[in-house]
Amino acid sequence: MNLKCEPSCQFCAEGVCHCGCGQSTSIIKLTSAYRGYVKGKPFNFVAGHGLRGKKFSLAVRRKRSTHRNGELSKISPFLTPERIVWYQKEHGRWWCSDPSKRQVPHAKAVWEQTHGPVPEGFCVHHKNGDPKNIMNDCLGNLMLLTWEWNVRFMPVLALGFGIHEAQVTEAYCKIEYLPYEQRFPEVCKLLWENKHEQSVNATENGHQSQKL
Repeated sequence: MNLKCEPSCQFCAEGVCHCGCGQSTSIIKLTSAYRGYVKGKPFNFVAGHGLRGKKFSLAVRRKRSTHRNGELSKISPFLTPERIVWYQKEHGRWWCSDPSKRQVPHAKAVWEQTHGPVPEGFCVHHKNGDPKNIMNDCLGNLMLLTWEWNVRFMPVLALGFGIHEAQVTEAYCKIEYLPYEQRFPEVCKLLWENKHEQSVNATENGHQSQKL
């Protein structure tokens, strides 16, 4: 029960959530005048239901999502209408909320704004291999890849050849027209040829510098 509620409040009398969902709320264990809690009475809301149906301006939502260091959250430079975005270190990329309030990667939201829902089994990939910079979530830097290529092949090939993931993506784009099962060996072939060519060029440059 909230001290601000009317004594005749039907929700409090029945012990159900004030948002109208009909779910029963738990019982308050400690009285708190600051929060308006009375021991032994039911809470006004089920956890997470207190803001249901309420709409806040963009300025208010930015203030509510202020970072712990005091920095205001960012506004997406690519999505319309304007949406708040935030960076998640554990995922190494930017996130936002879709119209249904579900948290999604910002890059995915940018892609779907133009191309529609991402097909099952696919994900949005950054061509330059850097999702940490929000400006890299621009549509021109995004492409669709299967989960297998995005999560498994791309990082493994980059590590194996000692190159940046962007170079693997560049090689993949050259053979994307091939049947799916032929793409992996062809990408490996291209990367090996590029590495061999670089090695030959480095050797020739070394010989020329010695002659000089």
